[in-house]
Amino acid sequence: MSKQLFHLSWFIGVLVLGGCVSTFEPRLNSGSLGKPLLPTARDVRAGVEISMEEYASPQKSRRAFDAEVAPHGVLPLLIHIANGGAESFKMRREEMVAFLDGQPLAPMLGFEAAQAGANRNPLLPALVNTAALGPLGMYFGAIALAGSFSQTQSVNRRIEQHFERLELVDTVVKPGESTAGFVFFKMPSNQAKFDRLAVEIALETDVPEDPSGKRLRYKLSPAVGDIPSSDVLQ
Repeated sequence: MSKQLFHLSWFIGVLVLGGCVSTFEPRLNSGSLGKPLLPTARDVRAGVEISMEEYASPQKSRRAFDAEVAPHGVLPLLIHIANGGAESFKMRREEMVAFLDGQPLAPMLGFEAAQAGANRNPLLPALVNTAALGPLGMYFGAIALAGSFSQTQSVNRRIEQHFERLELVDTVVKPGESTAGFVFFKMPSNQAKFDRLAVEIALETDVPEDPSGKRLRYKLSPAVGDIPSSDVLQ
């Protein structure tokens, strides 16, 4: 290969790889989580307030996850718990359940929600850019695919870590303290209406020696906008 052809090949390869780079730029991070700005459901019991905001709508989903996750079957709910009472309460993720039309929705962990709704596909951009090179595509195809897979795997790791950092985890909320985070549920396919969504949450007093301690039970109905059924994937 001549020096001129080598330089041309190197330049084209850089262009191919540059076109294959995946990005991830959410505007919401774990440090900025707090009380929902536009809560769609709220309830207070024994001084402990739970407020909730849906993040299935396209604009809010892109803000939090740099992706529209609802069309891929992911329902994200931002939950804020503020303890204004006199006792500490344990919050456990397994004590948060959701129902749609009376049917339970399967819970999703953060990394599962990321994989289903926000992870990048390394193959498509590489193939598109390789095809754009025409006859040179065969020569640079392996380079483009290798670069795209490596870059996208790195981005996907960041995406999954982001979902996990935003996820609401088991904790104890003491008097005067609060906690916030996302819980994720799997939405059924071909579902357009979410006006009969119900979320049930139970908190219990943090008294290890008293298994029959006080329990606070909440039932909230967060408003979620309609999602075209043809867009919701299995």
